[in-house]
Amino acid sequence: MSNIDMSLVITAEDKAAEARAAKLAQITVERDRRISGGFTFEGVEYQTRPEDLENMAGAATSALEAIVNGALPGDLRWDDPNVDFAWIAADNSLTPMDAQTTLAMGKAAKRHKQLHIFTARQMKNLAVLPDDFTDDAHWPA
Repeated sequence: MSNIDMSLVITAEDKAAEARAAKLAQITVERDRRISGGFTFEGVEYQTRPEDLENMAGAATSALEAIVNGALPGDLRWDDPNVDFAWIAADNSLTPMDAQTTLAMGKAAKRHKQLHIFTARQMKNLAVLPDDFTDDAHWPA
């Protein structure tokens, strides 16, 4: 008679499931790193940490409101009548933006995040997860 508690035995299937779960978590980390790694809009690099994306979404909402209220292309004072609106780029330079450009930047930032989320999801749905999931070939440019 054996005193082995079979509920404590780790099977090959258990090991494979544990390895898959670990790789899924690593893919999530890589996804988040890439989302936060910035993106280029109209030739300028912008930061995309969570707080940056939140700020861009807020600016895009304000820009949409300004457009609805009649802000015209080229009007840099759509947000404040006394100050030209500008966004700080990753290199700390200021990029002047009218409401239409600000809205487009917000949409581009949303798309940047969305593409990485869906790419990671597709990767996680694969029967065999790639070992080289950090390779740029697997991710949006």
